[in-house]
Amino acid sequence: MGSPDGERARDLRVYVVGDRPVAAMFRYAPDNDWRTNVALGGEVVDATDEVPDSVLQLAVKATATVGLDYAGVDLVESDDGWCVLEVNPTAGFRGLFEATGTSPAPYIAAQAIRTAGGTVEDNHVEKLAATLDDSEPSCKPAPETRTRGESQSIGYIEEVIVSGTSGSSTVAAKSDTGAARTSIDTALAAEIGAGPIKSITKVRSGSNKVSKRRPVVDLVVTVGGSRHTVTASVEDRSHMSYSLLLGRDILEHYQVDVSRRADETDEREE
Repeated sequence: MGSPDGERARDLRVYVVGDRPVAAMFRYAPDNDWRTNVALGGEVVDATDEVPDSVLQLAVKATATVGLDYAGVDLVESDDGWCVLEVNPTAGFRGLFEATGTSPAPYIAAQAIRTAGGTVEDNHVEKLAATLDDSEPSCKPAPETRTRGESQSIGYIEEVIVSGTSGSSTVAAKSDTGAARTSIDTALAAEIGAGPIKSITKVRSGSNKVSKRRPVVDLVVTVGGSRHTVTASVEDRSHMSYSLLLGRDILEHYQVDVSRRADETDEREE
């Protein structure tokens, strides 16, 4: 949506921690584009002191409504007032810091400490928030080393973490080297907030020559500590044993050991 004076498309991001709007910025879309994402070239401008307090409180209410402790809330101004577009639990800090000079990270840490019963002085948090530290901690575990050409082993049925925009779930997934694309059940996709829908693809099952049209969405699947972002198809798998099917887009990084399975039930799927 364009700004009130008809200039480039823009939206407003308010970063909320607890019941506090930490900072806000306008995001302007690049020329000849409607998307305001910083990663796509969007320009950011400090809006913390420009937008009415009622708009900031709308962002706080939206965060609480979806049950989050912190979030980046995106809003647009319409003829009927401000509207919430998205409540993002994984919003980045770099663009906000560039625009406002404030990093939400210390506020999030303070929120966690206080929730656990500890105390943190506000002035100390504000001082730390004036620095954006995105360096890697010295205690970060060293990456697992393997012999050149050696692949990690994965089970025929593997326990994985599947994540969307609003949550994550630990599920037992079936490894299918015959499937080019990972597939997720409709109900599970809705539960974790997979999406938005990127396109519609035609999928043909091994036992059926008729192609079916299915939506595809971005998905993050964590296997043994390794994260894979894939474009998965969404289908009704309620009649199948497993709500997630790992395709070659993930399995190409592993060796499948068909004797290993994370569950104890008999496999009776397709």
